[in-house]
Amino acid sequence: MKILIVMLTELFILFVQKEFCDKTFRYRKVHRGIPFLVWFFFYASTNLLTYLLDLPFWFRFPIFALSFLAVLHILYEEVFEVRLAVTSFIFIMGMFAETIVCIVGAMLGYSVETARETTELFLLYNILSRLIWFIEIKTAFVLQKKNRTAGIRKTDWLEVFFVPVSSIFIIVSIFGPYAEQFFTLKLVASFLLLVINLFTYHSYYSIQEKTFYTAEKKFLTQQVESYATQLQAMGQMWEQMRMYRHETQQKNLLVQSYIEQGKYDKIKEIFCKDKTLTESRTCISKTGNVSMDALINYKASIAEKYGIRILLDAIVPYDTVFEDTALYSLLGNLLDNAIEAVINTAPEERTIRMQIRTTNNLYVQMENPYSGELRKKNGQYLTTKSNKEEHGLGLKMVRDIVEKYHGVLDIKDEGSIFRVILFVYDITKAAC
Repeated sequence: MKILIVMLTELFILFVQKEFCDKTFRYRKVHRGIPFLVWFFFYASTNLLTYLLDLPFWFRFPIFALSFLAVLHILYEEVFEVRLAVTSFIFIMGMFAETIVCIVGAMLGYSVETARETTELFLLYNILSRLIWFIEIKTAFVLQKKNRTAGIRKTDWLEVFFVPVSSIFIIVSIFGPYAEQFFTLKLVASFLLLVINLFTYHSYYSIQEKTFYTAEKKFLTQQVESYATQLQAMGQMWEQMRMYRHETQQKNLLVQSYIEQGKYDKIKEIFCKDKTLTESRTCISKTGNVSMDALINYKASIAEKYGIRILLDAIVPYDTVFEDTALYSLLGNLLDNAIEAVINTAPEERTIRMQIRTTNNLYVQMENPYSGELRKKNGQYLTTKSNKEEHGLGLKMVRDIVEKYHGVLDIKDEGSIFRVILFVYDITKAAC
């Protein structure tokens, strides 16, 4: 039990040291598993020398310093002088923490020799010194943050002082020499435990919100890049149309010349070449509505690369003007999700069926096969992909837009077929 507790406390301070280094220095480009191996070797070697071999202090210090310097040299990019300064700072703060605990222990009548011989006192000294060490390192990081003009939040100081100081108080109230005599001490310790739990819950909730925000931001960035690609593709399409119009004028003159000369085989050759070129283009949406056609045809060209067919039944007036953001988010995300799902199915099943109707409102029905098992929570579908932070946001954005326009969204899965039906009101706008 003694060895286990010591290992855990040393592991705790190792994480604190690593966090400080990660936020102070910039990582070198190394293999993903190298940082773990380097920190593990440092942890194992320093604790082996300290607790098992019981080497004298004057011998342990240079080994610790050299080992820590080696860690900084292998993993981080910084000049030698800065690495040496950080190593000295970490070690001096550790010595200072142990000195504080020893002085307080001596004031209470417990000498260092007594603490070494008594298991309970040894563990108490070890835990308290690591908590004080933690406060010192976190304080240095907060001050470093201030020097970078990043701003210091109240929660930063709360994290630095309240949690570790409360932990020290709780430990002393449990294991201290007067713990059995003072009921008030235990009452305060219980209250501090409650506050620590509340702070932990708040921190977890904040991290969860930040994680979702980061994932959503990344997802939106990817969408913007996708829209930029689509815009570029549309520009190329218009350029091709301009060139095609110019070529058509030239061909008309050439055909007229062939007619006058009676060279009908040449006319047939031109016609066959144009027919082959037209059929080779992925153009499944031909409603005449530029926004709708450009979006669906772009997604269809992506689907075609994976052997996926999109069967479209669309009736959309050519002069309907959509709220572009809503249109791209709705149809773009639905098609992206469908394509990703169909990729994992058998080649003969790779078909997406899509029906679109619109006046001032928008009706969309989409069906696609899927492979595997779908999971639900509170009536909503959960992603089965490995990166759960980024995925699932597309369908959420569809829900948000449907709610914004007071529409209806119905999602079902029946016999390995995933079906989405949505009806959105007033998604179009008056043409200018």
